[in-house]
Amino acid sequence: ILVDGNFIHAAIGSNLADLDKHLGNLLGARVKLYVTRCITHELQALGPDVAQALAAGRRYELHKCGHERGECTAADCFKEQIGLHNPEHWMVATQDLALRGHLEGIPACPIIFSTINGIHLHEPPAMARSTAKQATAVNQTLPMHELASEALKDLGSLHKGIHTNVKFRRNKAKGANPLSMMKKKKKDTSQPSTGQEQDSSGQQPKSEQQPKSDQQPKSEHSEQQQEPQQDKGKKRKRARSNGTTGTDSVAPSQAHGQPTSDI
Repeated sequence: ILVDGNFIHAAIGSNLADLDKHLGNLLGARVKLYVTRCITHELQALGPDVAQALAAGRRYELHKCGHERGECTAADCFKEQIGLHNPEHWMVATQDLALRGHLEGIPACPIIFSTINGIHLHEPPAMARSTAKQATAVNQTLPMHELASEALKDLGSLHKGIHTNVKFRRNKAKGANPLSMMKKKKKDTSQPSTGQEQDSSGQQPKSEQQPKSDQQPKSEHSEQQQEPQQDKGKKRKRARSNGTTGTDSVAPSQAHGQPTSDI
């Protein structure tokens, strides 16, 4: 990368003095920075205001431009090094707007500049984009001797005879789910509920509560009272059939006046 003196001064003013690191991060690779004698002579002529830029420029590699001191300006020196087609594939880092406008007309010459927000790579001009597109198209096309081969001629004839009725269906955007668009039904609170009513505590009313286990229904109690009366009636019938009552029955030995023996 050919580095201009005003670019070095602007980078130092933006706290970007370590240009090797920042330009490497920008381009994603290791970089080598070069200056020419015309750049160092120009920085020396500007005085002590650019002393830091001069000291930083002397740490970079020196490219021999072949110019003597004061023979040409730094911008003219860069134009001569780049030429019309940039045969040595230089990248130029400069703040000079006139020099950047001249370099935009050269297809293969990337431009780097600095702002207060950092270091940026200039967008390729329309000429550079069209040249790159043409070069890509030339690389992708086959040469004439390959296109004239018999194998490619047979392949072209095969493509002409192939017919198909296959139609590819494109996925269309679907609408919303109709079920999700339905309105919610409102609950009817005017009619009473058909289920069993419950009080606020969640218990059934007293009238519908089940009887306790120790309390028996009236029907069962009446049946238990009737059972001993039926047994008494049966005993009386048996006593009458024998000629005695159930309560005033006398032993046969006492009836004939015979004494009873004590047991």
